[in-house]
Amino acid sequence: GGKQERVRLASIDATETSHGSQRPGQPYGQACRQALADLVAGRTLQLRCYEHDQYGRNICDVPLPDGQVANRVMVAGGMAWANEQGGGKYLRDPDLRRLEKQARQARLGLWQRPGAVAPWEWRWKCWKALETGHSTPIC
Repeated sequence: GGKQERVRLASIDATETSHGSQRPGQPYGQACRQALADLVAGRTLQLRCYEHDQYGRNICDVPLPDGQVANRVMVAGGMAWANEQGGGKYLRDPDLRRLEKQARQARLGLWQRPGAVAPWEWRWKCWKALETGHSTPIC
């Protein structure tokens, strides 16, 4: 209908990009964002959406024309985590755990650097600390 909508990829969580001076980004944040753009930009895609999150975004799998799914490609390339936040309650595709393990072992993408911090931990430890006026070495 010509309407733009925000989408969050189901089952994965990518490194955070900067949200102004109040919320710094993580290493590889921009690289992960660019990897996703390279997969989907300029394409007409049929998404498989499940629900909306608290921010009104559609939670979707993003099948690609070649038969792959962008969610899986991102994890397999070391550009996102299998979303284990909340004990895995957001993980619809359990095979993403295997793909993440393979990417870690191959040191792909964000796994090139030791000490990668999961985005859900980053948001909690870094951003929450900054909101309360505390500094933290994770930021």
